[in-house]
This record gives sequence, C-alpha cells and structure tokens, in this order.
Amino acid sequence: AQALLCANEIRQHPDKAAKSIVLVIDREAKSADVILPAGASTEANNEIPGMNKGRIERALQKEGIEQVRFYNTDGALGYRPDDSYFNEKMVTLARLRNYTLEKLSTLDVSEAVRRANEVGFDAVQMIQDDKNRWALYIKPENKEGYSVYPDKEDVNRFFSTLKQAMDNIDKVRMELAHKYYALAEVKPDLKVDLFGSDTPEIDLNRIQRVAIFKTRQDGIQCVATIDGQKLQPRSVTPQQWQRMWVAEDRDGYKRHLAATLFADVLQKGQSVGEQKAEEQVRQQNEVVAENRSEETNDENMSPKRQFWDNLKEKHPDALYLIRAGEVYRLYNEDAAKGADILGITMKKYPERGFSAFAEFPRTQLDSYLPKLVRAGERVAISEIELQDKRQDEQETHRGIHR
Repeated sequence: AQALLCANEIRQHPDKAAKSIVLVIDREAKSADVILPAGASTEANNEIPGMNKGRIERALQKEGIEQVRFYNTDGALGYRPDDSYFNEKMVTLARLRNYTLEKLSTLDVSEAVRRANEVGFDAVQMIQDDKNRWALYIKPENKEGYSVYPDKEDVNRFFSTLKQAMDNIDKVRMELAHKYYALAEVKPDLKVDLFGSDTPEIDLNRIQRVAIFKTRQDGIQCVATIDGQKLQPRSVTPQQWQRMWVAEDRDGYKRHLAATLFADVLQKGQSVGEQKAEEQVRQQNEVVAENRSEETNDENMSPKRQFWDNLKEKHPDALYLIRAGEVYRLYNEDAAKGADILGITMKKYPERGFSAFAEFPRTQLDSYLPKLVRAGERVAISEIELQDKRQDEQETHRGIHR
C-alpha cells in the first residue's frame, strides 16, 4: 500500500480564509506543485480572491520554475502522491501578496520520505559457506536474495547478541541488513551466490531427481538420479543442509548441490556425451557424402528415391516425415538430423537410392514433432507411402510445421 503521510499532512494547510496555499518545489527539475484550498477551482478563469493562478505561476517563474501544476486538496484533482515522491523537494506554506509569493513556513517531510525509501527485507540470516566462513544472507523485498561476507566485528556482534541479549537480535539483524545492502548497492561485487554449484558447465537437466535426508548412522545424505540412474548416497555437510532451508528456490538449490556432490559423475558423462556428439556428426557427414555419390548416377535411381527427391525439391530446407505403414521415416541427411534431435537409431537403408533411414511409430508423432520444431527445424509430413513403382496419384501432405 502507498504511504500518504505527506499528502495527508499537506491537505490540512491550504486555507481559503487565510488565502494560504502549499508549494511543493523541485529545484532540480524546475517544477512546482501548487495545492489550492478546498473550493478553489484549478480552472484558469474561475478564481477566488487572493488566489489568481496566473499571478502564482508568474511569481514562481521569477524564481526559476518552468513548469507549474495546480491541484485541489480533494476530489478528482486531489493531491495524492506517495511519500517517496517528496524526496529532494521543498514543501512550503505560502500566500500571494500582489505579484509575489510570501513564504509562511516550511513543512518537514524528511522522516516520512526516509521511511518510504527504507528497504524492507523478507529474510536476513547468517549462513556458512563450504569453507565455514560466515556470510549474511539478505533477501530485499521484491528483489532476489544474495549473500555478503560481513566484517569480523559484525559477525562477533551478531553472535554475542544472540547468546546474551536475544531481545535485541532482530534489531541487530536489521541494522546489519541495511548496512550491507547499502554497501552491495554501491559495490555489487560484494554479492556472492552460496546456492549455486561449483561446476557451471554441467547440464543440470541431466539430474532428474534429488533427495536430501538425515539418517541416524550416516548423518545427512544426498541421493541423486542422473541420466536415469539412481546413484549411491553421498554425504551432505551441516552448512549445506542449513543453506537448503534458507534457499528461495529449494528444489533448484538441491539440484545445484547434487551437481557439486556428483561432479565427477557428471563430468565423466559429459565427456562421453561429447564423444557421442562427434560420432553423430561423423555419421551425418558420411550420409551426406553417400547421398551425393548416389545423386550423380541418375540411371540407377530407384522410383522411391525419385519420389523422395520430388518432395525435397518443394521444401529443400525441411525435414520430411514420410508415412511407411505404422511408422514415419526420415531418409538420408534428414535421418541423420532427426536421429540426433530425437535420440532414435539411424540405420543403413538396405535398398539402392537411400544411404540411411530413421523411423518412429505413428503414435509418437504428437511428441516427436514438437521436439523437431523446438530444435529449429522446419518439418513436412507426407501421408503417401513410398512405393516401388512410380506414384500416379497426387501427393498429399499435412503442411509445413515451423
């Protein structure tokens, strides 16, 4: 909710009988808000004695003000900015005397402005990193949380208060939060992330499930399922356990923790995956090379191959899914790309005209088609099956999927 202490105070001061108004002046922006008393109109040609808006505006212009806005205390043009609006502005009670403005008094709004600009915190907590260093975790309202390593004196102050004067611990906690929030705003490099993993190059999607629990015999344990395989538990430190209960995204933290604890398994799997990717690229290159060699011999081209070539001429940049009974097939370089994206097997084609193919059941189309599209491929689907003889009927397909 907006804090309107300043606006509520200001509305008490304009007075029709005393001919007093309130000025809110921003010297830097060269602007002024003029709040008229109840009953005074903000229209130019509807004045009351002693409150000529033209004279007020000209008097302010003599003081260097270039933009003047008029308000009432209530109604549609009532003056209702929140307290933070008055930061660096001067609020004055004044009245018009002939062609000059007489300043009667100044309204002090500094305390209300200070409170409005004061940052609130959703969480403030002392936590330890993996080297047993104490850090102050702060979570400002409507912002992401982070940790800062406080001075040794502040750490000692926090824990001595915690032991000897529990009634004051919330006050100390907030003082430290404001201190290190202000420092981190000026020096963002003070912020540290104690909830991520030490291996940023690891693909966290390979970690399907993480469970962290306490046992009587082995202490705190972490069990992770990686690449579909449930691994043996590994130990979790008390510091890691504490951070789990402080983390904003607990599931995300557990996954990052598993990436740290099982880094050797993930890195080993990563190298195997890279080798597999290289092998897939090599196979794709072989398929393209074989395909080109067959294209040079038109006399030996089979009807099936001619039909496939006719389809590819229409959409050369698309992967063609072609119906073959209860499966959809991709041929040649389409097979190499599709097998890589979908994770299905690519095989050598036993008949002349094609070097390779990959296929999947018709029932999997609704799940495999989006995968191909998300990978950036254009996909064409043909419901005409390839025949040994040339096709006389018109080809039908279900359009291009982007």
